[in-house]
Amino acid sequence: MPRSLSTNNATGVALDVTRPIYLLDMGFSTPMRLSSRETMTYDGNSYTAANIEVNLSPPNPTVRIWNDQLAYGSIFIAQGTQGISVTLYVLYGETPFSPGDADTFWDGELGPATLDEWIEVGLLPHRPQYCPKIMANDDIFSHLPPHGTEFQTLAGTIYLINRES
Repeated sequence: MPRSLSTNNATGVALDVTRPIYLLDMGFSTPMRLSSRETMTYDGNSYTAANIEVNLSPPNPTVRIWNDQLAYGSIFIAQGTQGISVTLYVLYGETPFSPGDADTFWDGELGPATLDEWIEVGLLPHRPQYCPKIMANDDIFSHLPPHGTEFQTLAGTIYLINRES
């Protein structure tokens, strides 16, 4: 089914030169939200203008962020990157934008980072998530699906694992 674009995005895509806006949302303890153009608010979140370079070429997708006055690097050093979620959105056209205008370009986790004048950080897919505290057995739940059942969700595939198997 074809996707309908908002008026703003449709106008931006139709231009001779299309200049996307990348919105980078990193899930540190205090979220770091950066925009590749101007400081802006989108979908209730504020994004700070920053120099961002995006490379989603396989096998090693990366994002480069200008380490302005070493401010961003200190966050990476203090909190690391393991398990930190990252979502990269792209918008076309000019502000203001409506909720739903952004396309999700990448949704995963931060990978290894190199810190210098530029911070170059790898992008990784989400790791498998386990729920060890959520357990049920046949004695309590008589309608459990069999071992190995797959559930497709927006976040990925969930596999039902019987601990006794």
